Amino acid sequence: MNVHSRVLRLGLSTVLGATGFFGCGDDQSKFEPAPTGGSAAEPEIDLGVDADEGVLNDFDYGPISFVDATPPPVFENPSVPPSTSGATTGGVESTFNHENDDLDVWDLLARLQDEGPAEYSAHVHSCPKVRYATLGRILASRGVDLDANGETSAGRMYRTGDQALGVANYGARVPEAAELTTASASKLFDLFVAAAPEMVARMPERPECTVGGVPSRIFNAQGQCDASGLTCLMGVPAQAGHLEICNRIVARASSPEIGRTLAVASLLAAAHTCE
Repeated sequence: MNVHSRVLRLGLSTVLGATGFFGCGDDQSKFEPAPTGGSAAEPEIDLGVDADEGVLNDFDYGPISFVDATPPPVFENPSVPPSTSGATTGGVESTFNHENDDLDVWDLLARLQDEGPAEYSAHVHSCPKVRYATLGRILASRGVDLDANGETSAGRMYRTGDQALGVANYGARVPEAAELTTASASKLFDLFVAAAPEMVARMPERPECTVGGVPSRIFNAQGQCDASGLTCLMGVPAQAGHLEICNRIVARASSPEIGRTLAVASLLAAAHTCE
């Protein structure tokens, strides 16, 4: 038998034995071909199976597991930076975290003298929307007729524009708006422009703008802006910057009348809004 025949026989016998084809009492010798007469037995061929098994047995793969047995890393707590000198740490019942080493008492005193106490500056520097009723009193106290019915009169615009000005709707359980919107700001600016001619003409007649029996006029006889009139118009003392802006607007307008209207409306918008 040649080498190829013996390899094929050995492979077939191995497969049949592994699959249980042979029973316990089956004689596998019947599958062996009868030896030819007088011929010596062929030497067994070493296929190297034992050597391969020995090589495989030399590998140690360790225990097989689907879970990594490596312990997780240990994370240490981050180090807290040391507190700087002068820093004040706040708490629930004390204050917030802040620096306390750059405070100059003289600077603080000067700031309080300029801005006033905290309870006063909180009201002055805040910027809520002017309430609808307050706006009506401001207009009326500066000479605007709120009962006017003209097409472009400020009084009619004030009465018909209450919704745009954010008035309260008690029937719908809606309170008055606290902040300006695009619609309310636009309506407020239009209202100031419409009210400006009435204020220029009638404000000196108002008792609110009369000091020591002398009426306060927004513009003097030369057409220049007057400090006393601007003070009564805005409700705060007029500064040199207010006079400069007012006179510049009047000088750059296409006509003195338009310039006076724009100047009054601009100062009113600056005094009663954050724009």
